[in-house]
Amino acid sequence: MRAVFGSSGNPDSFYAAGHKSSLEMPGWLAGLGLGAYEYSLTRGVNIGEATARSLGEKAAAQGIAMSVHAPYYISLATEDETTAANTTRHFLKSLEAAQWLGADRIAFHPGGIGRLSRQSALELAKRRLAKVLEEAEKVGLTDGFLAAETHGKANQLGTLADVLEL
Repeated sequence: MRAVFGSSGNPDSFYAAGHKSSLEMPGWLAGLGLGAYEYSLTRGVNIGEATARSLGEKAAAQGIAMSVHAPYYISLATEDETTAANTTRHFLKSLEAAQWLGADRIAFHPGGIGRLSRQSALELAKRRLAKVLEEAEKVGLTDGFLAAETHGKANQLGTLADVLEL
């Protein structure tokens, strides 16, 4: 196993070096001796298929491992069915974009616990995540790994124990 390091999103130093497009990130990262790029979908999946495929091809040519970060507004422990349906949709769109990019990891934050106890929220999140995986299977979006991130806020799921249980 080897460790690869890179950037999550486009850092200020990328723009300060005169770059303007994410399509330039793989070459810039490779020039720094880095080997990974997490494309940010945190404010929604707003990348088109052609651009994503082009970026993925450029990353592969430079030996850059791709991942994506799913939208911040994912909420697996929501009690609201509309929010739950939107969360599933955000996951599926993120998985699709990851597929276009050639990314094998989709990082995400599990979401808040609301008025639930931590354990009740975690149980609900596990059921909702199972539903997301079921829906992804139905539409053939099984190439990537969903990767829950730890989160330090007390009112959010994301402790190490939460992530391990998910």
